[in-house]
Amino acid sequence: MAAIGLGFHLQLSGHTHGGQFWPWNLFVRLQPPFTAGLPRLHDLWVYTSRGTGELAAGHRQL
Repeated sequence: MAAIGLGFHLQLSGHTHGGQFWPWNLFVRLQPPFTAGLPRLHDLWVYTSRGTGELAAGHRQL
């Protein structure tokens, strides 16, 4: 990862939804370790969010 080579110790990544939609929920788990949470890769912590959720179509909770 480029961030390691540049000396960063924390990477904040976009969200994956945790594979909430079928059939993607079957494939998200095949891409560890950066699907959700705060895993560590050498000296780099990588935080990946699952997103904020949605109550209804077109309405996003912030």
